[in-house]
Amino acid sequence: MTPCINLVSTRCKNGDHNSLLRWYNDHVHLLMGFPGLQQATLFRQTGTPPGTAPEYACAYEFASHADFLAFELSDARGRARQVVETGWARTGIEITQRTQYLRLGARAVGIGHAGDGASFVLQSLSLGPATASAAARWLSDSLYQALAALGDNHCAWYRAVDATASGGDALVMAQLQADSGMPALASAWWHGAAGPEVVDPPPEPVMAHWQAPYRRVQRWQR
Repeated sequence: MTPCINLVSTRCKNGDHNSLLRWYNDHVHLLMGFPGLQQATLFRQTGTPPGTAPEYACAYEFASHADFLAFELSDARGRARQVVETGWARTGIEITQRTQYLRLGARAVGIGHAGDGASFVLQSLSLGPATASAAARWLSDSLYQALAALGDNHCAWYRAVDATASGGDALVMAQLQADSGMPALASAWWHGAAGPEVVDPPPEPVMAHWQAPYRRVQRWQR
């Protein structure tokens, strides 16, 4: 099975970030009533001021896209949705993006278990025409090349579930050893993805919807 994440991006509408974090804790515990939801990770952007990138992003992880589809129809999802519509979130939080992605690959070098507060870069990309296998190979090869110069890091890359041979979105989530590596990864690394390590041509055009540094605020696991 191919792991799937549901990435839900939000912003705090009233500036009450403490209430937002308490709300997320309650919200995720409601969603965890569905046994196929394996874990959830909440990130908060550290850019000042926030730009086009989400202020908060929460990645909900499932073993497969089929598990996510079952989650969408579950009682746990229904209860959580009702609380969103009637409770604090109705006026305190705004959902700005909700996209499902399939994991294509991952790389881990030298970093142990990441505690809350760890440094990350999140990137949302738009890829041009390419088959699913060609897009996966290009992302894997070019990211290996880009990450090799950054030292210790963990990185995973994803393709949107609704992507086709005509194009679609991709997502990169990288944990870095220190903030100093963020500018190098957050730059347009894909423009330099060439050479013997990168077999497939880029799925042109490759563009960034958004990219920003983040801190991991909290992770919920079973």
